[in-house]
Amino acid sequence: MQINCYSCHNHFTMRREEVHAALDEMVSEGLSHYNAVCPRCGKANKVSMKQLKRWAPRWESSTAKEAKGKTKQEKAEEQDSVKGKEK
Repeated sequence: MQINCYSCHNHFTMRREEVHAALDEMVSEGLSHYNAVCPRCGKANKVSMKQLKRWAPRWESSTAKEAKGKTKQEKAEEQDSVKGKEK
């Protein structure tokens, strides 16, 4: 994701991992904007959740991933318990 610094007009890049981490942070803390710090001048640049999601269309929040993981784990436990009862 290319960001143009509002202060010094330097272009800098946020990698996909950084975008995902920023979205996770925003969801967990209830933020509406993420402060991307310019590597040249050190000023914070506000980036909205909408802009970040545009660059990470398949992103899922970590809480949603945990919920999916728990359901798969619960299903596996249920299958194990059913197999145990059949024996």
